[in-house]
Amino acid sequence: MSTRRSSASQTTGISFLLPRDFVDNSTTIKLTLPKSSFWFMSLKDILKVIGVLLVPLMLGVVTLTLTIQNTKDAKENRAKDLDIAQRQREQTAYLAEEERQNKRLAEYLNAISSLMFSNQTLDPLLRAKTLSVLRQLDVQRKREVILFLYEAKLIRTDMNSGIPIISLQDINLDNIDFNDLRSPYTQLTSNFYYHTHMSLRGVSLRNASFQRRTIYGSDLAQTDCTHADFSSADLFEIDFSYAKLIECNFENARFDSANLQNANLSQSNITDEQLATALTYQGAILPNGTIAKNKNLLINDDCISGHSKNLSGTHWMIINGSQQADSRFCDGNSKMCINGICSFDDELDTTNEKSTYSVDIEVLFLLTAAYGDAWATNILHFHLATRGTQYALSKDRIEIFGRFLTRGDAWFTMGSVWTWGILGRVIDRGVHVWYTHLFSPDRLRALAMDVTNTSTAIALRDYADRLEHRHETPPLVGNRHFYTSDFQVHRRANWTIALKMHSVRTIATECLNGENLKGEHIGDGVLNLYTRDAQYGNGEEYENIFALLDWQAINGITVEVDIPLLPCHSQFSMRKTTFVGGVSDGNYGAAMMDTATHNLTAKRTWHFYDDFIVALADDIQDNTSALLQTAVVSRLLPPASTAAGQLIVQWSNGTKMVLADGVYSFPPSEPRLLWFHADNTAWMVLDDYAALTIDCRNKSGNVNQLGPWNFEMQGRLLTATIVHGRGPTTEPLSYKYTIMPNVTVDAVPALWNR
Repeated sequence: MSTRRSSASQTTGISFLLPRDFVDNSTTIKLTLPKSSFWFMSLKDILKVIGVLLVPLMLGVVTLTLTIQNTKDAKENRAKDLDIAQRQREQTAYLAEEERQNKRLAEYLNAISSLMFSNQTLDPLLRAKTLSVLRQLDVQRKREVILFLYEAKLIRTDMNSGIPIISLQDINLDNIDFNDLRSPYTQLTSNFYYHTHMSLRGVSLRNASFQRRTIYGSDLAQTDCTHADFSSADLFEIDFSYAKLIECNFENARFDSANLQNANLSQSNITDEQLATALTYQGAILPNGTIAKNKNLLINDDCISGHSKNLSGTHWMIINGSQQADSRFCDGNSKMCINGICSFDDELDTTNEKSTYSVDIEVLFLLTAAYGDAWATNILHFHLATRGTQYALSKDRIEIFGRFLTRGDAWFTMGSVWTWGILGRVIDRGVHVWYTHLFSPDRLRALAMDVTNTSTAIALRDYADRLEHRHETPPLVGNRHFYTSDFQVHRRANWTIALKMHSVRTIATECLNGENLKGEHIGDGVLNLYTRDAQYGNGEEYENIFALLDWQAINGITVEVDIPLLPCHSQFSMRKTTFVGGVSDGNYGAAMMDTATHNLTAKRTWHFYDDFIVALADDIQDNTSALLQTAVVSRLLPPASTAAGQLIVQWSNGTKMVLADGVYSFPPSEPRLLWFHADNTAWMVLDDYAALTIDCRNKSGNVNQLGPWNFEMQGRLLTATIVHGRGPTTEPLSYKYTIMPNVTVDAVPALWNR
């Protein structure tokens, strides 16, 4: 049966499939479906339905909203909890790190303090512990360590022979702020920031700040100070050699005698005026990238050619970064000198007869401890008496006098005594004359208040403090050669040595009024060493020694022993040579002297270092049969019962022993005497000799052998001499010996090997 599709009635809107036959029979069917009751609902009923449906819908929406909000709050609370936990962990970690840092610092300070009071060799242990802790500490605590080391005198350049006990080489001290809240000008006492003398050689100081600080006499050589701030700082006698000073801020900084040799100043703001005050800037890279062309530290020195130059004298002018000889130095008619410092007619005339840094009659004497002491005392008294009146010294005279005291007198002072080579004829009057200065420390302090130069004022106050034996005062350390007086002084923190020579420029010593009758050789290269509290003490090595001395065997001289001393007729009729002098860079020095005494001639030199002194001689000749000898040492020793008083010797075969008091002669044959040690000083005689004699005994004598005075002196005297043999010499003789001050006997073998 076939079927066909038919449309349903429009009434119902529904289509049906009907049989074909049914359609073919033309049967019409009208299907009517009943309407839904919905069509008969009123608006009220519809609203009721909507109301019923809306309640659960709203509840669902509210529930969903609350769920979302709760989820969000939970997330925020979780984030807050995590943040709080993180902060707590960070705080805990910070406190733990602070505790660790504090513990490290405390352990280090305790360890260093213990080491300092122990008998161990300090240097390597202290450095190792210091390097270790500085690698672990933060910037603030690094600063505390540096302060501690400085106050403990472990990194001062003026302690321990000018070299710090602890070297900070290669340590990172970047970003450290060395500023202090106090103004340096309100501090009268020396401290880390004001009177520094600190060694930071080879340290990294990038971005460090020294703003408004006064840094004095410090070693910053080879440092990396890139971006460091030195603005408004006072930089006095600083060694910046080979330092990186790239982009450093030097705004308003004051320089005085800084060493800028080979420093890298590129892109810094250092000015020409600041450079002009430097001691030297040879080879430095200047801010514009050019290299400084000055090759010589001394230029324009032809006026004194043929003589030695004093690199630290008052009358070398600073011009374009190099020291030049002041042309006035060449004017022999106007030059007057004392302490090797020359004055001119317009500088300081206090006698109406001549200009004075000089206080002597002949100009050729060096008499700082005699007439010079009285003269300085009178000027100090005059300054104090006329202060604030119309008779007061002018400012420039005060400045000159301040320099005279700090660059002259202070260098000749060992604690509270003068070095005895400059006493002149008063040498026979005993300790009550030369024991102390005539001028009082308080008058030096009063002068310091009126001096405008900061470094001079500091030096005056320190000079006064050392005269009063104040050990907290920074020692005077360095080397100075006094050219016009043929005198060199080499000072280290715990020892000082003074060399007195003479030449055509000078008279060896003074002998007037029947005094100082045996002083012929006082200017023949006398080498006086001070080791017992040399900076602050009383010169005990030579206290009341003069009546005990063999004046043919005083420290350092080379003489014909059996030729009698020259008689004194106001002065000694001595042979004088022209080749005598020395050089100094302010820290180290050397001196040389063509010696001529009676029939003996020799070429002699002395070399001054941090830990030792080397004395050399060659071409020692004599045309007579005199016995030739060189005195290595002649000084007082403590009692033999004390450790310092023990005289210990060692031979080349390793034998070491304590010598009893007596007279000994040691031949040059093997086993050879290598060294001898007493009073914390060692002597090593290195060259060939006929014999080495050591005389250590208690002695007594009367000063009436030296002059008109009459009283006894007693003491335990050590004298050692190199016996060269008798003339006439068939070939030139020589000597070579080394002095090592302030060393223990246990340290000597290592020094010998070095």
